[in-house]
Amino acid sequence: MRAFFGRAPPAPEPNGGWYNTGLVLVVFIAVGIVVVARTKWLLKEEPYELRNLLLSVGVKLKRITKTTKEIERKLFHCLGLLVPYVYYYLSSRHAWSKRDCVTLCGAITAAGVAFDYVRAYVVPAINDRWPVYTILRPEERTRLCGCSYFSLGSTLAIACAQRPAVAVTALIYLALGDTAAALVGVAFGGETLTLGPDRRKSIEGSFAMFVTCAGVCYCAFPDVYLVEYAAVASALTATLVEVYQPLGVNDNLSIPVLSAVSLDLALTRIGAPR
Repeated sequence: MRAFFGRAPPAPEPNGGWYNTGLVLVVFIAVGIVVVARTKWLLKEEPYELRNLLLSVGVKLKRITKTTKEIERKLFHCLGLLVPYVYYYLSSRHAWSKRDCVTLCGAITAAGVAFDYVRAYVVPAINDRWPVYTILRPEERTRLCGCSYFSLGSTLAIACAQRPAVAVTALIYLALGDTAAALVGVAFGGETLTLGPDRRKSIEGSFAMFVTCAGVCYCAFPDVYLVEYAAVASALTATLVEVYQPLGVNDNLSIPVLSAVSLDLALTRIGAPR
């Protein structure tokens, strides 16, 4: 088995348990800035060029409007990459403890959820002046939006992960994997899966999420012996959580938490150091 995969079991981790996640985050954020800037410009200045681009990659004409709206929404969702980056930066560069990072995340989450609650239930007039109101799904406009669950899920993932790199990877799963699932599902999705409360998840979208998450894991832990096992196990967990939404919990909360638990268990099983 060892000869087949071409790697030996890893030596003790030299970088405080961060593995390759720092470089991965920098690359993803750099590429993301370019993609987001270009796409925002197309959305505002050249919508027909964006339309033609989508048609050229195979998106059907009747799906263009919905796909464009989903792109706008997921561009904001990708800002979630800043959360694991700040965690990495404060911990590895400024020696913040995990406890300090969780406390900071918890405080930001509490403030954000409080504002979101006021917006949704107490003073709905805030929505008229809230910049991201236009990209909310209809059901989110009168209740807590995905940002609140994203923030809470980030805090819990950082708190429960045994390895800091696991928390970072699980949060990238949410930012990029969920984005891939939504965009591919909306643009190319055909037959829908019958699992989950909304039964709107497509096979194509779920496959895109699995491939994205597995690829992220492989990039984050390239030198770990049998990383393929950890990649498949954690990516499959993230995908099933996104499809099924266990207990009806918003997937912005459940994906990072359950992915972190799954990835930690898989890494422990193959003997990766903490």
